[in-house]
Amino acid sequence: EDPKAFWDPCCGSGTLLVEKLLLEKKIPIGRFRSFSFESWPSLDVDRYQKAKEKMENEVKEWSGLVFGSDVDAKVLEAAKFNLEKAGLMESVELFKADMSHVERSRIPTACDIVSNPPYGERLKRGKETLRAFKTWPKMNSSWRVSILLPSSQRDQGRRSLLSFRNG
Repeated sequence: EDPKAFWDPCCGSGTLLVEKLLLEKKIPIGRFRSFSFESWPSLDVDRYQKAKEKMENEVKEWSGLVFGSDVDAKVLEAAKFNLEKAGLMESVELFKADMSHVERSRIPTACDIVSNPPYGERLKRGKETLRAFKTWPKMNSSWRVSILLPSSQRDQGRRSLLSFRNG
């Protein structure tokens, strides 16, 4: 059974929080914007409208808990702005916290912890951050932890399900 909670401890501007909620609620990508192809003369407008309506009819409620935290209050404001813009803020709890010192009781027992922490020059305490991610599964065996890291910083002792390059 999939956990009903999701936490990004380095949420930054909230990208993973928005993506998680769009996925769980089956909200169509692009729902909140228009695309330039919509003005192309070759577009079958009726067919496109029907496809959009079908996707809108598949949108559902989701009762899971979504948490986002970060040490930087300014980026939490950016996350709040982005979540509000997407119409998803009511589904998220944001809080200011250092991810390596969050109280265990704050995070539900069944939880996916997923993060794309700042790395390289943006992360001054990189080793401390990686240590925190490694210790969490020991703190609660029900937590599933996934980190997006460049291959140069990935711990060779951990299993890598997917390798990719950014840029």
